Amino acid sequence: MKKIFSILILGIILHAVASAQPTESMRVIKLNNGNEYIGRILSDDGREMLIETNSVGKIYVQKSEIKSITAYDEEDFTVLNSEKVKSTSFSTRYTFTTNALPIKKKDNYYMLNLWGPEFHVAVADNFNIGVMSSWIGSPLAVAAKYSFQTKNPKLNFSVGEIAGSLGYFDLSAYLSLSFANVTIGNRDKNITLAGGYGIFDFNQTKDLPGKYTYTTNPNTWMYDLYEVNSGKFYDTMPTARRKATKGLIGSVGAHIRISDKASFIFDSMFGLMHIDNTTTSYLYEPIPGTNQGISYDLVQEKSSVSPFFVFMPGLRLEQGEGKAVQFCVAGANVDGGTYPIPYVTWFRKL
Repeated sequence: MKKIFSILILGIILHAVASAQPTESMRVIKLNNGNEYIGRILSDDGREMLIETNSVGKIYVQKSEIKSITAYDEEDFTVLNSEKVKSTSFSTRYTFTTNALPIKKKDNYYMLNLWGPEFHVAVADNFNIGVMSSWIGSPLAVAAKYSFQTKNPKLNFSVGEIAGSLGYFDLSAYLSLSFANVTIGNRDKNITLAGGYGIFDFNQTKDLPGKYTYTTNPNTWMYDLYEVNSGKFYDTMPTARRKATKGLIGSVGAHIRISDKASFIFDSMFGLMHIDNTTTSYLYEPIPGTNQGISYDLVQEKSSVSPFFVFMPGLRLEQGEGKAVQFCVAGANVDGGTYPIPYVTWFRKL
């Protein structure tokens, strides 16, 4: 009885080992000509290897033709047209926004577009930081994102922050965008919904509210600007500091792999921004009992809520290992006016 029990245990162990072997020994073999195979190495005589691939079966490959052999990671591949192919590079990025998919440690990259450069470094598997700027170095911002994985690999969450200033133009001027994302899908086919809150304070000014006219200053006998309510004279229109522009911001992004080298990218941003400002109107008051009057400039507070929408559909083309270029037909709608935005981006791995 003990002998039979031992044989059963041994059989279970051997079956488990045999079942695990194909997955554990799977390798990604990349050749010098750019071809890539997923499979197991069956033999190696020093000059050539016998490989059992998933796509074409058993093949012999000269070792001099092999560029690299790396471990197989299921997350790095997807099924496209019934064939398992490598997932696209830069899969955590759309055009301007990002998704919630976790970035892998040392999976660093930079972007160059018509407006300026960006550099992003993954300091951990779920956490990356970056620097964003224009070609003149202003504004200058730091970005950070942390991803939360769930038991469902096709459902991910992330939170992030973009904070910066006008750089050497004005370090006290600042911007802040706090956001949260939820992404449904994998690295080659996904959609992301995001929401956040933005604050933009660039030390802008507005005309000081009041009722102004030009008259002779009895102190200097100069023809100066006179504010009726305060009784003060000014050389020029006085100003006050504007409050920060702030409001809710949302976005919808999507990535759809359409071929081995091309992906459709959709990105957008929309929101309602609260803007503090003043408006100036002309006021004429007749003088009682005369045929004359006095002209005034009436400056009044004007706080408004301005909607905006940025629409960014595009096409991303893989150019080789760690290289891609993206073309977007982008436009912005602000207060009912539509403005085109040229957008071409080059992606590179660091």
